[in-house]
Amino acid sequence: MPPDDCRKRFTAKVLQPVRNLAEVWFKDGSHGITFHNPLAAARIFEPDICRYKQGSVKVSLNEPTAGWTVFQEQAAGPHTVAAEVDSRRFFEYYFSVVKQGIAPRRRDRRHDPPPPAAKATDHLGKRKKRTSP
Repeated sequence: MPPDDCRKRFTAKVLQPVRNLAEVWFKDGSHGITFHNPLAAARIFEPDICRYKQGSVKVSLNEPTAGWTVFQEQAAGPHTVAAEVDSRRFFEYYFSVVKQGIAPRRRDRRHDPPPPAAKATDHLGKRKKRTSP
């Protein structure tokens, strides 16, 4: 997402830390930010956001690419990777989720009344008589 779009869209309070972090990247000359983890999550629920290719994924062990993930397209390859992203659809989905809000904070339960004491009943729901030990 380009810097200007980020600044316009990241207005929700929950996104302020992301916007602050992005501003650091923008100052260092970055031309945008990439949403790898949110995209991976969105793809679970909206798989059509991406277009995929079959192939083989390996980690390079040779310099100068040692440690890089390398993809080789193969029709019968064992791996499916996202090759393209419909960024408009992704951001529509992402911001629709964010605008719904984050799960409400857990209420402080220290001031709640204690739950009612359980009453001993038999399998028919009749109250059992208490016997002394």
